Amino acid sequence: MLRKKLLVLTNLVLASALTVSAAKLPRPMADVVMETLNVQQRMHLIDTRGKIRVILLVSVGCEHCEKTVGVFSKVEREYRDKGVQFLGASVNIGSVKELPPFLAKTKPSFLIGSLQPDQVMSLADFTQQERPWVPMVLFVDKNNYVRYQYKIGR
Repeated sequence: MLRKKLLVLTNLVLASALTVSAAKLPRPMADVVMETLNVQQRMHLIDTRGKIRVILLVSVGCEHCEKTVGVFSKVEREYRDKGVQFLGASVNIGSVKELPPFLAKTKPSFLIGSLQPDQVMSLADFTQQERPWVPMVLFVDKNNYVRYQYKIGR
């Protein structure tokens, strides 16, 4: 039932201007460590096994990303008690230092941290020659498999 609702959510929220990425699906989620504003609180994304995860990749300073965080915050509030965990990660180099103004502006209802470029490439399954657009969203199942991945916009 939850899987059906998540699929409906995907279609409703992201129906406009979605492009499926070239990433191989399904695939095991890469073991990456997200840095948060509290440097002691580094999070292995793979350690969140057992929950369905929606991972939003954003760029600090991206207007589309800011709007998407707002939309996903509303959806997160509806699904947090249903076993779905929303996480965000900024893909900017050095973005942990740039996060406070972005977080103050977007007021996300979910944790947003930072990933380094090599971690982003590993998590989203693309090469250095590819330049995917953000925002990008990954849907990860309870067993750490990326089932769906979408570029929003462009």
